[in-house]
Amino acid sequence: MEFSKRKYARTRFLFSFIVLLLMSSILFITFSSKELLARKFTTDKSMIVNDSLANQKFPSDSFYENSIYREDDVIRSGNTLFVNDDWLFLIENWYNLEIYNVSDVNEPGLVKNYTAPDVDYDSTMIVQDNYLYIYNKYSNSIFVLDCTDPMSIFEETRYTGLEDLSNFAINDWYLYTISENNFTIYDFENFSTLEQLDSYYNDSYSFYDFNIRGNYSYVLDRYKGPVILDISNNTDIQYLGEIIFNEDYFKTAIYIKSDRLFLYDNSLELFIFNISDPLNIALISSYELHNYSINDIIINENILFMLDPNNLFIFDISDLGQIQAISNYSAPEFSTSFSSFIVQNNFIYIHNIYYGHFVSRNPLFIVNITDLESPLHVFPPDEFDFWDWLDALSKAMLAVAIITIALPLTGITIFLIIFFARKKKKTVTEGINDNQEKLGE
Repeated sequence: MEFSKRKYARTRFLFSFIVLLLMSSILFITFSSKELLARKFTTDKSMIVNDSLANQKFPSDSFYENSIYREDDVIRSGNTLFVNDDWLFLIENWYNLEIYNVSDVNEPGLVKNYTAPDVDYDSTMIVQDNYLYIYNKYSNSIFVLDCTDPMSIFEETRYTGLEDLSNFAINDWYLYTISENNFTIYDFENFSTLEQLDSYYNDSYSFYDFNIRGNYSYVLDRYKGPVILDISNNTDIQYLGEIIFNEDYFKTAIYIKSDRLFLYDNSLELFIFNISDPLNIALISSYELHNYSINDIIINENILFMLDPNNLFIFDISDLGQIQAISNYSAPEFSTSFSSFIVQNNFIYIHNIYYGHFVSRNPLFIVNITDLESPLHVFPPDEFDFWDWLDALSKAMLAVAIITIALPLTGITIFLIIFFARKKKKTVTEGINDNQEKLGE
């Protein structure tokens, strides 16, 4: 009897393990095949060139002059988006460099996809004159591409052997870079070999981003705050001081507009400083954002735009002492991980880097902000497309697979329970009969 029980227990355990393994395999195959198909589809789609759009005249040199990287005397670090008039450049891991025609914001067209140079998750780019500069973290290189003819972009040169950079900026023939522990200035006039002019060492190993205003660079130490460097002499960087506050919280975004510095940290507050005198910086105000984590900031006149992975927030900052929330935008029908954005005229262009199971790629979101109080989703369209059908089909197949396995398993389990119950009853009955026979004797 005891042997039979142990044998039955082992058999039941083995059978249950095999069923569990089989169900796990079905789930894995269903999800993996869906993701593989989605990646293949979107990768192939990104190679499509729309000839009708490609033949449109590309803007002249002035296209590259009005840049998000330069505004009055402010120089900003790299981004993953660049837009001017009807054209948009986007860089993203897996898909490298893409050029879109956004003359029709309801249906922007992918005009060209360039597979080189490789782009990684930490890549950023800058456009200056007719040249596109892309930093690649894997190779610690900056690639310089001639974009005079965007339909025939070619590599002008590349600069290798750089440090592991957090970001970079360009002004004329000067290259400014930051790594975790250095802010460095290079001369590369006429694309000559990089000549290091000077470097400032940061012993906290926490440099994250920077903006330059006039003769001063404000380098964000993500633990302390901005470090202020005098770069009036590019061959002799001078430390002026730093704004230290909230050392327990990461600083994630810095933006300079005129003589105002906007800084966000993970205490969920936006801090605004007056930097008209770099030697006497004063806090103007702060604004609590509750439970949002900001990763990008843009200011257009008196309107402040801030981006987190799922939302765009719009504020009126005409009175910095009393910042007023105007509205916010989100796309709940989509899975999003917003990383950066650009404002042009009445539209906002957002780079979405989200990708996952059962989700096709939507790298570009466009929002109409003609009415700041009611931002309107423009692109991508919310429709039940091929991937939604495939998603529903996959779930239906999974349900059928589970039922197919569960029904026989349930039947077998019931059968085994009845079988062993009867067997046990029969054994007990036989034992009682044996005992009665022995007593009768």
